[in-house]
Amino acid sequence: MRDFGQYLRLFRRQSRDPERGGLLTQERLGELIGLILGDSGYSGAAVSDWERGKSKIHQDDRAVLTAIIQVLHQCGGIQTVEESSNMLRSGNYRALNESEREQIFQGQAENGANNAADEYHQGLTDDEDEVSAVKTK
Repeated sequence: MRDFGQYLRLFRRQSRDPERGGLLTQERLGELIGLILGDSGYSGAAVSDWERGKSKIHQDDRAVLTAIIQVLHQCGGIQTVEESSNMLRSGNYRALNESEREQIFQGQAENGANNAADEYHQGLTDDEDEVSAVKTK
């Protein structure tokens, strides 16, 4: 089982820098966290320490934890609420509450699979409508 730092590294490496392109660096992740929090953010060394388990974010720093999830989601590293929950729980943090989920994922289904399934089924319905229209002509 992965720990919080391993998840953080995994999702950061799957993320793309939205402005600069390329992979999301530790330093850039720290900067983007700061933009969300409205402060100077964190150094690349701090992010490195989190990833290596050398330091831990205090549970009371919930804004930092949710900012990390938000940045990683916006940059494409974290795709689902379930991934964010796994990452948080691996660090003994509580999963996102309803308000946090809504703010970050904007109504995405709990595991992401429901949205994909709904889109797939909607596509089938659209295809069936097209087939029905052709048959009636």
